[in-house]
Amino acid sequence: MLQLNEPGMFPAKIDLSQCWGPDHTVVIGVAREGVGPNHIAFRKPAGFLSRRQVTLMAMDGNDNKLVARDGGKDSNGMWSCEWKHTFIDGRKLSNNEWVPFTVGSRLRFHPEKPPTSGYCVHLVYDDTDNTHGLDTVKFDTVQAWSAISRASQGTGTLLLSAPSDDGIAIIIRLDANAERLLGAETGELKEIEESCILNNLLPVGPTKEQLMSHVKDAIVYPGQAFYGVYDFGAGPVRLRLENRRINNQSALLGWLVPNEPIAPGKPHPSIGDWRTEIVVGAVQWAKDNPRLAVLVGIVVGIAIAVIRIFGD
Repeated sequence: MLQLNEPGMFPAKIDLSQCWGPDHTVVIGVAREGVGPNHIAFRKPAGFLSRRQVTLMAMDGNDNKLVARDGGKDSNGMWSCEWKHTFIDGRKLSNNEWVPFTVGSRLRFHPEKPPTSGYCVHLVYDDTDNTHGLDTVKFDTVQAWSAISRASQGTGTLLLSAPSDDGIAIIIRLDANAERLLGAETGELKEIEESCILNNLLPVGPTKEQLMSHVKDAIVYPGQAFYGVYDFGAGPVRLRLENRRINNQSALLGWLVPNEPIAPGKPHPSIGDWRTEIVVGAVQWAKDNPRLAVLVGIVVGIAIAVIRIFGD
């Protein structure tokens, strides 16, 4: 198992068996456009780190026989000729030679520079737990969350990570509605996202312990929705958590709505379930494309009439 250590954050544990590309390689670096699906990104990287900082390869596809090489292949398929300043156990890593990367080894980057001195990639024995895939977030997962946030109008949405099995949830992304429902001023939590622990927005006590259990349940049972009512400072809100599979990666998503009484038989608006998201997305599409919406409505009406005629 790979463990990514970053200053001020919980270590991210990654099961490499889920990350290999077709050539049995995985690239570690900064999340930017143009990276491949076998890319592992630092959650809050320093400026000196590269998009393709270091590459790992499983020899003959064997996860227990790893080698490391400084840098990575550019978009043209050629290996970068620039040294990315990667060190393995204190020794300079070459950008034209593979070096064994064994259990206990550590990769460091620009160790002479204070901003990157706390970054480290450590190969440890496999002790994968139920938080697999919830401890680091890929660039395309953030893009998918952004689409969900736009569709969930009026609802506060959160993208979270859970780096261990202790019920701690770190805010990776949140929108303005979520900030408001969490009792913060606009932009206040966005300034510290990726290092802000959701649990710490609640005082110590039974409610905070309830949230920890809430997070654990969502992690252990992927695809199921778990609800809880909390007051983060702006009045009681209903929090829905769900561990979803997005772009071949697990992601912990959250939705916040005011905890208001609901009339019997009336569904709660924009609570974040799949049907609501589909309806909201369809309505938004109709608003953005009125002519196409009318055409689709006519086609659907004709189809229904034909079915009724021939059905009789």
